Amino acid sequence: MKKALHFSLGVFFYLGFSLVCPPLWACSCIPEARSSKQIIREAAAIFEGRVIKISADSSRPLGEAYQVTLQVLKSWKGVQSPEITVFTGTTGGDCGVGDLLLLNKSYLLLPITKGKDDRLKLDMCLTSFVDDYPKHQEFLKLLGAGKFWSK
Repeated sequence: MKKALHFSLGVFFYLGFSLVCPPLWACSCIPEARSSKQIIREAAAIFEGRVIKISADSSRPLGEAYQVTLQVLKSWKGVQSPEITVFTGTTGGDCGVGDLLLLNKSYLLLPITKGKDDRLKLDMCLTSFVDDYPKHQEFLKLLGAGKFWSK
């Protein structure tokens, strides 16, 4: 009798939690070792930008919860205007970097394009975000002078 009661309670709690709790995702990438030249080649754009707006919308597709608008300070590849928008997820299960980006802070970004649209996306698995880039002298040397943008 006790075993049947325990089993029934176990089934009840399992079903109750599985219906109430949202699904959880885990970022499962293992960034592969790639050369700086390969990273530069694979990036859809390369630029230094200052975050001027961050908007979050959980109804967007997985990995695109954040829409980040940046003022382009300097560019090396794939930038045609002084402002650019990129999409990323949170730093949780979708491998995004949205929770790491801060307003008015500058970053070196190497977004890629994924999917059917050509929107630029940031993904921690693909080394598309460099926070403390002045330390990456070899990488900056490979990029060369770049183009300065003024507003």
